[in-house]
Amino acid sequence: MSKAQRELISSRFRSGKNIRVQNQSRHENFMREAFKLAEKGLGRTAPNPPVGAVIVKNNKIIGRGWHQGAGLPHAEIKAIKDAGIEAKGASIYVTLEPCNHFGKTPPCSKAIKNAGLINVYFSVRDPHQKAGGGGAFLRNAGLKVEGNILLEEGEEMIKGFLARIRKNRPHVLLKLALTLDGKIADHTGESRYISSSGSRKLVHEWRNFADGVMVGGNTFASDNPRLNCRLPQGKDPLRFILDAKLKHFNLHANVFKNGEGQIYFVVSDKLEISEKEILPAKLIKSPVRPDGYFDLHFVFNKLAELGLNRVMVEGGGKLAASLIEEQIVDEIALFYAPVFMLDNAAVNGFGSKKSYLVKDMKRLSSYTCSRIGDDLLLQGKF
Repeated sequence: MSKAQRELISSRFRSGKNIRVQNQSRHENFMREAFKLAEKGLGRTAPNPPVGAVIVKNNKIIGRGWHQGAGLPHAEIKAIKDAGIEAKGASIYVTLEPCNHFGKTPPCSKAIKNAGLINVYFSVRDPHQKAGGGGAFLRNAGLKVEGNILLEEGEEMIKGFLARIRKNRPHVLLKLALTLDGKIADHTGESRYISSSGSRKLVHEWRNFADGVMVGGNTFASDNPRLNCRLPQGKDPLRFILDAKLKHFNLHANVFKNGEGQIYFVVSDKLEISEKEILPAKLIKSPVRPDGYFDLHFVFNKLAELGLNRVMVEGGGKLAASLIEEQIVDEIALFYAPVFMLDNAAVNGFGSKKSYLVKDMKRLSSYTCSRIGDDLLLQGKF
């Protein structure tokens, strides 16, 4: 995890109004204040990205706002309202280029112009074909506009939104808890608890930020997971179970007893079943390949159609291997507990049906290691 990622994910600091910022890199400092506001919307704004904004006058923050959910006012509108008449002649710092179209809410670009703001600073240019172009509109209206401020941090904040727009699928984090010899469960399927309580708490933080969480059918059957967020004031993600033949559907499962996130079963498109038969869960029907695995690109395209920006996959081994093989994983998080299973019949963390040679190994392009409780956490990108 980079320093920027760690700051964004772990920060719970909320600064008060009228804090003065005196630094040579004042643009970056004000943008970081906007990032702290945007963080409040993580996991709550899909299909929109989380966005924060601050309005600055005489080197002092006079207005703050963040996007709280689809259909609600955007960050810029909230910040303008917070600043009131003082917004005239001020500058706005926003983590994403102001939108320039009328969707569920009016365009922020026109609101900024009408409020009398004179300078616009943003981090990431809006890649959305309809919503983009706010910077050009404001520049043509005579405002000073500057983008790409703390671009790396800005793209990290909205990585889910960027993945959905650019790749037609959510950003995918693959998370597994393993023994040092690479096992995720014993030969009976039991996996509770390989990782430490500190690791499990961090996973609940990630669920709080995620729009969806997914497991394979075997993991669902053996672990009987809740797949909810068990943090105070946490938000439950949507919950997806891949079960081609619907062998593991059980209304008495923990997932139906705990949490508020909608439950989806992903099944074969050849399965003759209607959604009425599995209520209160919903169905997603997907093609299944000749080898028995789902067409995962189809599945994740469907999740994008549902408006999901960030999805965390929590096993099992076959699903994990398939996602890597299909190049669908954006980031990986492996919690290694300081234990050995020492059982060839135990469940492997990665269970591909294919055979590979050393020259075929999948290599991470970057990674970091850290300690979480008793565990070693390896995080990386392909």
